[in-house]
Amino acid sequence: MNIIKILLLWPLSLIYWLAVEFRNFLYGRGLKKTTRAGIPVISVGNLVAGGTGKTPCAIMLAEMLGELGYRPAIVSRGYGRRPTAAEPILVSDGDKIFCSPDHSGDEPYLMAKKLLGRKVLIIVSGDRLAGARLAERSGADVVILDDGFQHRRLWRDLNILLLDCQRPFDNGWLLPAGLLREPKSALKRAELVILTRCEAGRAPDPKPYLKSSLPALAAAHVPGPIWRLNSWRCGGAGVTPGSIDRPVMLFSGLARPESFERSVAQLGLRMAGHLKFPDHHRYHKADLLKIEKAGLATGRLLTTEKDAVRLPEDWHPEPEIYVLGVSMQMISWDQTSALKDIIRKRMVRHDPG
Repeated sequence: MNIIKILLLWPLSLIYWLAVEFRNFLYGRGLKKTTRAGIPVISVGNLVAGGTGKTPCAIMLAEMLGELGYRPAIVSRGYGRRPTAAEPILVSDGDKIFCSPDHSGDEPYLMAKKLLGRKVLIIVSGDRLAGARLAERSGADVVILDDGFQHRRLWRDLNILLLDCQRPFDNGWLLPAGLLREPKSALKRAELVILTRCEAGRAPDPKPYLKSSLPALAAAHVPGPIWRLNSWRCGGAGVTPGSIDRPVMLFSGLARPESFERSVAQLGLRMAGHLKFPDHHRYHKADLLKIEKAGLATGRLLTTEKDAVRLPEDWHPEPEIYVLGVSMQMISWDQTSALKDIIRKRMVRHDPG
């Protein structure tokens, strides 16, 4: 099936490649300008569309910057949100969330929820430069540019590229025949690569992915905690995996639903099945009825935090709904220390003049 898809779509991938290369040529020759913000910018992005862990990485970096004494702002495009007239939008000032998931997008809202109390600003804007300037006016002293690798207009002090160590370049083809946003040659723009979804405590050899001296670190996706949906919404306590005594019916709208299944298996939970929806899917009445019906067999439903953000507040199905969190952690203390050292050096290097 994949070969048929490639055969049908490779001409479109060729057109896409030409457009990407032309745009990069314009930036490379200075014909399109890159503009500095007034504060340092750390970009987090990828080459493969979806599923590399940009959101948990942005959260990890925000927490790390807070530990180093900075007040960060995460600036995101807010994919899937309903457009509003006024941009940029302050989603959260770190103490309070000011808008709904519909107006912020599911991932910015989730970042705002997970970082409440940590003084991290969350901003959405189609114009990332305007978002960075709002961050500076609002008291931030460093910007984390979420999904920023292809956004060339805003100059960055550190350009981080995420690669899924299990499938770093998908099938090797550009969109739409594959999932690559840019060819592998774009690696040269990265200043640091973080290999994601690695096994905790074990650093993979980066040579199969990177044939250069480009610095590479490794991070793991760590599943947990688990909450009942109502408890998750109000910031209540979680539950232990052992307390879920029946198989769970999974449902999710993710770019890589298999990663959700791996997380569930890591926790020792039994799976009754998995209802899969498109990434950033908005759940409508028919979807909710389908999910509830599937969950009646075991009385247990399990979804992700990203999906829980998109569930209607007034939906109360008969099966119990659980929410699984996930975080990103560097695979060792040495790797964490190395990342902090890189960040410190780049913050000192910043020169807005």
